[in-house]
Amino acid sequence: MDIIIVAGISGMDKARFLRSLVKKAGIEDDSEIIRFEDALVNPARRAVNVTPPTTITSFLNDPSAARRLDTIEKTFTWIADAVRAKKKTRRIFLDIHLTYYHRSEFFPPLNPSHFAGWIDSIDQHANVKILTLIDDVFNTWSTLSGREGRYPGTRLTLREILAWRSLEVLQSESLAYSLNAPNAGSKQAKAYPVSVRHPLSTFKNIVLRDVPVVAYLSFPISRTRNDEGMVGEVNAFRSKMHRIGTRLGVAILDPVTIDEMILVHARQGRRAPPLAGRWPLVHATLPPSGRQDIDIPPAEIEDAKASLTHQVRSRDLRLVEASNLLVAYRPCLPELSTGVMAEIGHATSIGEDVCIYSPPGDCPASSANPFSDQPRLEGDLDDFYKTVCAKLAEIKARSTEFAS
Repeated sequence: MDIIIVAGISGMDKARFLRSLVKKAGIEDDSEIIRFEDALVNPARRAVNVTPPTTITSFLNDPSAARRLDTIEKTFTWIADAVRAKKKTRRIFLDIHLTYYHRSEFFPPLNPSHFAGWIDSIDQHANVKILTLIDDVFNTWSTLSGREGRYPGTRLTLREILAWRSLEVLQSESLAYSLNAPNAGSKQAKAYPVSVRHPLSTFKNIVLRDVPVVAYLSFPISRTRNDEGMVGEVNAFRSKMHRIGTRLGVAILDPVTIDEMILVHARQGRRAPPLAGRWPLVHATLPPSGRQDIDIPPAEIEDAKASLTHQVRSRDLRLVEASNLLVAYRPCLPELSTGVMAEIGHATSIGEDVCIYSPPGDCPASSANPFSDQPRLEGDLDDFYKTVCAKLAEIKARSTEFAS
């Protein structure tokens, strides 16, 4: 059985996303989606010594940390009992916040034993994947601000959203490490931080594969985004790689599926960020396209810029680590990209395979070219794609052998 823990902060409508994913992936008949918060307030949980909260708000506002922890623990137990009765289920999606943020407080502390016990009660040998869904911070800000009338006090600043998202990603990694500990049995778990604006094929190739093979795309963004010709060329590379991923059953992680640097580059004092400058995705996404009329106060944008810049760098390196192959396209377009250089350097430092396309004349002479001694530096585009496909096939073969 596959157990997919779907984490992520408020403001993304993970439930709607999951319903769309399961339907479009054609796995509705043998999949079950469990929304933890629905179970937490379900009146059917009422039993001896169990009184579920009436609403999520009452749960969040409970002043007793002990009661909140007890409620969470008993909800896990109740979910495990309910799932065991459904023998035809092959795939379980658990929609959950690994941490809550309410009134400037994060809670509860992550307790991996809750997850381990729940998983063991279903299938001790389950294949566990942890998807941490993320979205552009301005879309999350807009969603939370827009529902303030229905849920007073839940609007968050950009900086609060970034902090919560960072902790949620960290909790996902911590949970994966805990489930993989030597005393955790035969379970294998891996965490994948994934933007909701990836195409369906990326999610299918993570969710449906026993051992997903993942490729991360690395290419210059900041220095190309204002040149229509360069953007078109990079998008042609992105489209080609997504088609390769679909054909080979490989998940493609694409950095511009989350594009927040337009906030960093916004002019000081500008009230509405230039969302029209968002990198064009050129593929269908599961959630609808983000709004174009978001009006964020300038003070919030300025306050968040430093945190946002750091998170972009940190997140891209995390995505490199979540991958099996880094595929770099023209690292010197139009001049040497420090971001691509950092991603290639990080991949090689952890022993990850790297394929680089750098046509003649792109980069400096070999004495000054930081990529000149990298493996599989291809100068011909057709040869480059052939090398990428061959390397992905090799990695898939190794992964299949490992899984068996």
